[in-house]
Amino acid sequence: MCSVEVLMKIIEVLQGLLTPVIAIAAVVIAYQQSRTNKQTLFLEQYDRRLKIYIEIRELIYTIVTNKYIEPPRLYEFRTRTNVADFLFGAKSDISDYIDEMIKHSIKLMDANNAYNFNTDDAEKELARMKLNQELSWFTEETRNIQKVFMKYLDVSN
Repeated sequence: MCSVEVLMKIIEVLQGLLTPVIAIAAVVIAYQQSRTNKQTLFLEQYDRRLKIYIEIRELIYTIVTNKYIEPPRLYEFRTRTNVADFLFGAKSDISDYIDEMIKHSIKLMDANNAYNFNTDDAEKELARMKLNQELSWFTEETRNIQKVFMKYLDVSN
């Protein structure tokens, strides 16, 4: 009988410990889920930021390759990058970079139009100089874009 009583006491103690063990397991599972959700959010944010980077890079290379940009392509660029304020912050350098990209694209279109539709040699030469200036800016950006995005897309840490 003594061993049955001891066995019953052990079962009673184990039953008492079962609730705290389940609670600890639930806390551990909740913590793991929280970490997983944070990683998922980081990866989704990274993916969306990478799309903005690719869109800007494609615009730069299109301009450098073709030496001009058509208004519908610039509108498409703006449409695809208009979420940058939400992904990088409204006052971020990326938002400023996109605005600068658009300003230079418009200057490039203006210079192209002035060059193609001017008959005066002096004005045409001035337009050509402005065109070359804008193309030089875009060419330089092929080297700068990675630096601009590095702090947002670097996953080496």
